[in-house]
Amino acid sequence: MSAEVRYQFYLFGMALLWGGGLCLAYDILRIFRRLIRHRGWMINGEDVLYWLAAAAVFYSLLFRYNQGEIRIFIVLGMIFGGVFYLLTISRVFVHLTVTLFTPLFRLFRRIRMAVFHIFRRRPSEK
Repeated sequence: MSAEVRYQFYLFGMALLWGGGLCLAYDILRIFRRLIRHRGWMINGEDVLYWLAAAAVFYSLLFRYNQGEIRIFIVLGMIFGGVFYLLTISRVFVHLTVTLFTPLFRLFRRIRMAVFHIFRRRPSEK
């Protein structure tokens, strides 16, 4: 097998990993949203930042490893990597992480509210 074909297999593997990694990053964002309440405009802003970061990752993959040439196997590798992650790991990862961290965040929220309540009390009038 020629060096060029081996390099293309390597790029395809990198694209699979980057596609799965981008989906993992979005799952972390989804977990963060489930644990901490967000307003609509914050969710929209987070999505814009995510997609800007995803575009930068895609561009850097193309620019660094393929001299900026768009190859269909790289695009398909990222798509297949993301779909594979979503069909295998995503649901379990999000569910387990939210289940594990929800009690911790509830405890933190209660402590925060108790401290806020203590400092918010007004001195009693005589």
